[in-house]
Amino acid sequence: MIEDDKPPLKALVIFLSLITVFIIAVAISAKEGLWFVTSDREYDVDLSQPNREISELKATFHQELTTYDVVDDKKGFYRIPIDQAMEALAQQGPVR
Repeated sequence: MIEDDKPPLKALVIFLSLITVFIIAVAISAKEGLWFVTSDREYDVDLSQPNREISELKATFHQELTTYDVVDDKKGFYRIPIDQAMEALAQQGPVR
């Protein structure tokens, strides 16, 4: 029996194509799996505890919207609770 000196090119191309597709599929799966695991971990770490800065900001806004204070005594600027300010504007009628 005489053997051919040429390698089976068609079989080699098919084999290499399948290996390439397999490696790409594994890489994409690993990337997506890693993203899924790390995104859940970031959620647990970042959002499991309240944000101190946001809590302080909310407290400041609440105080500014619900209390009386002198803003500028010389110019006559005073702060009143937002509910009372809206009520006063509603009773005053449209601004012309």
